[in-house]
Amino acid sequence: MIKEIVTDLEVLGKPSEKVSAEEIKNGSLSSLIVDLKDTLRNSKSGVGISAIQIGVPKKVFVLKVGTRDTDYMTFINPMIDTSAFKTSRPIMSIEGCLSLPDKE
Repeated sequence: MIKEIVTDLEVLGKPSEKVSAEEIKNGSLSSLIVDLKDTLRNSKSGVGISAIQIGVPKKVFVLKVGTRDTDYMTFINPMIDTSAFKTSRPIMSIEGCLSLPDKE
């Protein structure tokens, strides 16, 4: 289901909760992932969306990785490996945010 994009910085700035193994096993996460994909697809210009951007404080995001309607990757409890920052050149780019549409 398409959800409204949250623009309230107070909501967006709150820490999200880890997804539990039980939530993954019992399938309760499935509807959230469908909502994220539907909302991202509806945005037309977005390439990624996190659960907090639709008001769900869970550590989940969906990324558009191709041109087909099925080309999405879902990330659950992602972690940043900072060791890569020490060995590779930074890549600079300008990107937008669905929650802050007038900012780059």
